Amino acid sequence: MVYQIRYISILILILLAGNSVVFSQDFNFNTNPKGVNLPVQNVLQVAQDTLGRMWFSTVRGVYYSDGIQTHSLEESVAAEFDFSISLHIDEDGIIWLFNQNGLPKLFKGGYGKWEEEKLP
Repeated sequence: MVYQIRYISILILILLAGNSVVFSQDFNFNTNPKGVNLPVQNVLQVAQDTLGRMWFSTVRGVYYSDGIQTHSLEESVAAEFDFSISLHIDEDGIIWLFNQNGLPKLFKGGYGKWEEEKLP
C-alpha cells in the first residue's frame, strides 16, 4: 500500500513536470535598444556618464547615445587614435579616452570639448 502511494505520487510529479514544459513562456530579446544605432555589433566597452549618455567603444571608434540619437566621436579627436580606443569615466564625470595599443595618447572631456593630456 505504501509503495503504491509512493508510485502514484511519483507519477503525478512526472505528469506535472511534463505540463510545465507545454505551458512555458517565450521571451523575445531586443538586440537594438531605442536610441542606440551603432554601425557594428561588436562593442568592446560600455560606460554611462553623469548626464545619462551611454558611451560605446567599438572596433570602428567611440560612439555615444543620448537615448534619442547616436553620435560619433569628433573627427579631430578620432584621427589621433589607432584602432582600439578605450574609455573611462571617473567619479567627477570626466570622460577619458586612451589608446589601448600602440603609442600612448590620452584625451579628456566629453562635453563638447576635448583636450589632449601630455604624457611624460
